[in-house]
Amino acid sequence: MAMSSVPAQSDNSGFRGEVPSRRGLGSVIVLSIAVALVAGIVAGSLTAWLILRQVQTEPVVAAQTPQITYVQEAEASAAAVYQAVSPSVVTIWTLDEDRPRGIGSGTGIIVDGQGHIVTNNHVVSQADRVRVQLFDGSTLFAEIVGRDPATDLAVIRANLPQDTFQIARFGDSTAVKPGDPVFAIGAPYGFSHSITAGIVSAVGRDYPERGREIEGLIQSDTEINPGNSGGPLLNVNGEVIGITTAIQTTSQRFQGVGLSIPSNLVQELLPRLIRGEDMRRAFLGIRMATITPQAAQESNLDVERGVWVLGVTPGSAAQRAGIRGNGQSPRNADIITEIDGVSMRTADDLIAYVQSKNVGDTITITVHRNGETLEFTATLGAWPNS
Repeated sequence: MAMSSVPAQSDNSGFRGEVPSRRGLGSVIVLSIAVALVAGIVAGSLTAWLILRQVQTEPVVAAQTPQITYVQEAEASAAAVYQAVSPSVVTIWTLDEDRPRGIGSGTGIIVDGQGHIVTNNHVVSQADRVRVQLFDGSTLFAEIVGRDPATDLAVIRANLPQDTFQIARFGDSTAVKPGDPVFAIGAPYGFSHSITAGIVSAVGRDYPERGREIEGLIQSDTEINPGNSGGPLLNVNGEVIGITTAIQTTSQRFQGVGLSIPSNLVQELLPRLIRGEDMRRAFLGIRMATITPQAAQESNLDVERGVWVLGVTPGSAAQRAGIRGNGQSPRNADIITEIDGVSMRTADDLIAYVQSKNVGDTITITVHRNGETLEFTATLGAWPNS
């Protein structure tokens, strides 16, 4: 359900920031075709089995989603993708003690035979209990295993019955390009296992949302609504190339811009999330925007470039250091120009620099405030847990 309506500003902590054929001789021909079809099915099944034997390095209880063969220039089949992938998708219902009817819904994908499921952190972060609904309609409780608020990823685990699910197949997100047909499966407004189709609009997007900024996101026009969060973005082969995380909107409804976490990043972090590692990342705690030379001239600033501090997170490293924010005018706000002597010309510069630091590191921040140049020392904290 992640949404934002502020495309021009970044909430920084230091980490960048739903696929969619006469009798006699005729009888011989029909028989020949039937034999050929049977032979083809057998050969195809044997080939798929051999491929899976090569890919899987350790035994799992459940089968992987079948690979779909897509012929270039052919029409992408949403039906084929849905049939192949749906058994690996679950609907997630979150509950808490005070609201027994639930606090929300989301989507997840099953990633191994041990019942681990990947979803968004924002889907489960406020939950006391989590319940998952499988493709066959059965439901069972799950536990939260690991969370990373900075990338909006989380892993939950449920004791899934054997032979009732499949394991999702990941694809290479670096091979994704604008114009590629894509599909999303999720639970928009609680309607579980719904599929939508679209295309990749762009790649490499950066997006600020709830105190974080993720880099390299996949933008698509595949319709994504509340309840889709944490579900798979799929290519024409039924491979997961992203995990849906947010939409850009001014109306709290889908307006054509959906964003997904790239699958390669998901696969990189998955082992750590499954182990339940502490995914702490450095957090400065400011909302910010880039000052351009034109903006500087219009506001009559004494600096041409820098990072305008729009606001400061209460209790954060920035607040403790004395950094001030003002979202109305840069003239009445701190403008960060350097950190540790390194020029901060854009918000991206600051995000990347903080991302390179560790929790507990001390940094020196140079700011311009009302015509003065000031320095502040800040000890970086950790990302908030939600």
